[in-house]
Amino acid sequence: MSLVRCSECGQSISNRAASCPHCGYKAHRSASGLETVVMSVFRIVMLLLTVFAVVAGFIFPFAWILAILFLVLGIAVKRVA
Repeated sequence: MSLVRCSECGQSISNRAASCPHCGYKAHRSASGLETVVMSVFRIVMLLLTVFAVVAGFIFPFAWILAILFLVLGIAVKRVA
């Protein structure tokens, strides 16, 4: 844990604080570069799997279930990140 300056009031706050305890300014922590890359790759893979399942759904009707599952997983991960 380290201390950083609040961009609103200039007081020292923890780098893990969700908001400044002095002025209440909401601190927006950015994800690390690796987390961003991993999430981007995961979203692309989920999109490709969804498209593949939709196309396969025209041949194998049960593949629509996979398409819906991949789509829901992709949306759930997007909300978490």
